[in-house]
Amino acid sequence: VERYVADAKQKGATFLIGGEALPEVGPYFFSPTVVTNIGDDVLLKREEVFGPVLSVYGYDSVDEAVDAANDSEFGLNSSLIGNRKEAQKLAARINSGSVNINEGYRASFASFGAPMGGTKQSGFGRRNGIGGLLKYTEAKAIGVARSVAGIGLPNTAKQWRRMVPLMRTLAKILRRLP
Repeated sequence: VERYVADAKQKGATFLIGGEALPEVGPYFFSPTVVTNIGDDVLLKREEVFGPVLSVYGYDSVDEAVDAANDSEFGLNSSLIGNRKEAQKLAARINSGSVNINEGYRASFASFGAPMGGTKQSGFGRRNGIGGLLKYTEAKAIGVARSVAGIGLPNTAKQWRRMVPLMRTLAKILRRLP
């Protein structure tokens, strides 16, 4: 987290709050941080940061915002803030493993029924929910034919032998058709 924050500071990003480690709290604590004015060359914009850092980006159109959100080789989690109905429509266009509306991460992370996992370089597969359970299974198709054109199919060798004369007759008829 310190490396990402230092890179953003060096490249001129604006820090609204935070941006420092908190060694007095513990060796792995970092202050909640909100960053804006993040250039395209800043690591915060290109990579996943696993720490309390929120990157905020402005946009001129919804399409621009969606394109910007998807312009990454990562896709673990996304958040949309705004009108719930509009955000639900946009969520389908965001390429990430989870999309939270009016929330950062808790809404999907806290739901055991929600399949969790990323897209692109953020991983594959899912945990939790039906999607998580399905990774322990292997799908198999089992088809049962009962009849063809209303004619019951044989199940035993004796039944198959009785079908031979009928099949020969049908073959003769089919050969004579134009």
